[in-house]
Amino acid sequence: VKCDEGLSNFSFEFPHDQKQRVMLLDATYENNPFRQYIRIPFPDDDFDVSFYPEGGSLLYGTTGRIAFKAMQRDGTEMDVNGVVYDSRGNEITRFRSDVRGMGQFMMKQEPGETYDAVCTNSKGKTRRFKLPAAQNEGYALSATWGKDHLMVNVLQPGSQKTNDTLCMIIHTRGIVHDTRIWENTSEPLVFPKDFFPSGVSHLLLLTKDMIPVSERLVFVHNDDQAKVEGKTGRDSYPVRTPVEYTVRITDEAGEPLIGNISVSVTDDHEVAVDTTMNILTSLLLTSDLRGNIPDPGYYFRKKGQLSVYSLDLLMQTQGWRRYDTERIIRNDLMYPDTLLQMGYAVSGTVRNRNRPVEGVLVSILSIQGNYTGTAYTDHNGRFYLSNGDLPDSTAFIVQAMSQERNQNLELILDGVSYPERKIPVVASGIPDREVLDKYVDKAEQQYMEEHGIRISHIPEVTITAPKIKGKDYSFFYKARDTQFVISEDDLKRNPPVSINSLLNRIPGIFADVNSRSVTYGHRPVYFIVDDRLVDDVFDLSPADIAQVDLLSGSAAALFVVSHPKRYDSGYGDLGQPSPSHVISITTKRGTSRVKETPYIKPVIPLGFQRPVEFYAPKYDTPAQNTRPDSRTTIHWQPNITTDEYGKAGFSFYTADTPSTYTVVIEGMTEDGKTVYKRDQIVVEN
Repeated sequence: VKCDEGLSNFSFEFPHDQKQRVMLLDATYENNPFRQYIRIPFPDDDFDVSFYPEGGSLLYGTTGRIAFKAMQRDGTEMDVNGVVYDSRGNEITRFRSDVRGMGQFMMKQEPGETYDAVCTNSKGKTRRFKLPAAQNEGYALSATWGKDHLMVNVLQPGSQKTNDTLCMIIHTRGIVHDTRIWENTSEPLVFPKDFFPSGVSHLLLLTKDMIPVSERLVFVHNDDQAKVEGKTGRDSYPVRTPVEYTVRITDEAGEPLIGNISVSVTDDHEVAVDTTMNILTSLLLTSDLRGNIPDPGYYFRKKGQLSVYSLDLLMQTQGWRRYDTERIIRNDLMYPDTLLQMGYAVSGTVRNRNRPVEGVLVSILSIQGNYTGTAYTDHNGRFYLSNGDLPDSTAFIVQAMSQERNQNLELILDGVSYPERKIPVVASGIPDREVLDKYVDKAEQQYMEEHGIRISHIPEVTITAPKIKGKDYSFFYKARDTQFVISEDDLKRNPPVSINSLLNRIPGIFADVNSRSVTYGHRPVYFIVDDRLVDDVFDLSPADIAQVDLLSGSAAALFVVSHPKRYDSGYGDLGQPSPSHVISITTKRGTSRVKETPYIKPVIPLGFQRPVEFYAPKYDTPAQNTRPDSRTTIHWQPNITTDEYGKAGFSFYTADTPSTYTVVIEGMTEDGKTVYKRDQIVVEN
């Protein structure tokens, strides 16, 4: 599309069921590119309302609570008013949303009757929804908060009124707080508020045969988290001044706690601190609920009964659960089809002539020799090898070994798999434009101060083919992994007079034909000829050589250890150090017979990234004061442990700009208490 005086227009349509409505604007002006994702809003008059019976199910003849949540098509909440009608058009009750599109109402469902809810949004758009169908049998938990207690009842259909013995289990984050036999279900159970720890507690109702029939989630926010006290040496600081910050962590009684915390210090003028979520919202709230909860910090900022009511609505909607009691009674249970994965692992299959082989020993070995593991294949030929917590880019060799010599084993490794996750193209929130502009300006200034040049964007360049000098002759490495190559064309243009002179063409290599030794620096070099380790190459004829490759680092180590004859030749034993460099020679007779070793496979799985230390300047000498300090993140320290007195400290220097700094302290104590504190530091000119 071309613009006329900076303006243009065009039209297009989205599919009716399109969930992501995002347009990419890709513009070019005087060879300067501009790209921006633009969210296209859904129609304002389109919305949906979901209804959640308390305890999982509506029961005929019983007055029960129904929570609801109204949302626009883009996933944001909206307020609605509604009226419930029966099948004859009689009005039963009215309702309206109270908190972020959520609300609740009470109603009694009569046997054989169906109900509809007619909802109207703020723009006058009306939609009709069917209420969930009621059941003739079952149980439903009902929980109601008082000022300082929780009252729990069991609802039953009018036709089922029995005094069955039931069981109740209460747990929070997997820790059971109470189990009891509930014989007289007509009488409610009452629990004091301080009976529950902070967070989401699960009330689970079971029959006397331990079959779960109903669940209700409740949220409690008690004052039982760690107390955090932060101190600095003064009320305000000049620029480029050291700040000493002391942290003390205690429990409710003032007793010191040992814990581990992380600390971040950011400039408020350029970095908007995220107030929508923190460690409290993550551990106490969102980790126990399904779906996305926009701005979970909202529920913690509310006080008193409004906070209790808002959180209880959230528990009844996004914390809603329902058990299929008929399926449970039939013992039609679902079981996981995958193993519980504690870390990353290497898995695969061993076959012999396309048939799985049971009882084959499969071993895994890291190139550095600091990790080994073994496993046996099952009746399907499957095996699983745990790699532990080794860092990223660790190279391994996986080998299948059979006791029967006549078996032609084939090792097949599974591909890398990741959990499915859908991420929206753009964030739902819109950043503060003024704060963002200041941040961008300071980032550009800092870049120019450090690099001294301004980057100009050039039009897109398309690379049609990589320029690789050598050919891929080996099964164990690619030409792109080599450090230096002497190709067949190089040998034709400048034929070597001897193998000694050929080796000395390689940068860093010193070959001595008299001592028959080859070194790189002061370390010996390994030799490989046609994918086989050898002790000496000085007897080779230069006329028979097609290509010479120099391998270094992990490519060299991986090749040597992966070779099936490594122990016969004396190279690559576990007691030997990994080679720094390997010279791989491909002869003309060997160029056409590069073969794969079917029962040995190299693998470099995605591991854990090594931590990188955060850079923090120190202005102890005049030489360090010459460069402007434009930091936006002033300090970041992810691992601080308090001592036996609950104390810890950290220090940093202020930057050049007068501002206020926000200090965020988050962590956990040894006994599981959550640590969270926000503080501010004033920086003056």
